[in-house]
Amino acid sequence: MNSPLKGILIFLLILLAFSGNILWYWMKNILKQSGYEVYAFAVHWADFGNMVNLIRRTEEVELKRKYKRILWSLLIILVIFISIAYLLIVRLDSGM
Repeated sequence: MNSPLKGILIFLLILLAFSGNILWYWMKNILKQSGYEVYAFAVHWADFGNMVNLIRRTEEVELKRKYKRILWSLLIILVIFISIAYLLIVRLDSGM
C-alpha cells in the first residue's frame, strides 16, 4: 500500500479514536445522570447493555431517538476503527 494512503488511514484512525471517545464519555455521562453506575476507566462494555436498557426504559420519543443515534454512531465508529486497524496491521505488513 502506498505511503499517502497509509497516512490517510492513520489519520482516519486518530479521528475515529477521538470521535469514539467523545461519544463514549457522552454516553457514560447520560448513563450516570440516569442513575446507572459508570466507571471512567473500566467496565466499558457494560455501558452498551446499560444504554440499551435506558433506551428501552425511556418513553420520550425525541430522547429515545437521541440515545439511539449516540449508540449506533458509537457502534459504527468501532466497526470502522477495527476494520481500518486490521487493514493497516495485517494487509500492510504482508505487503498487500
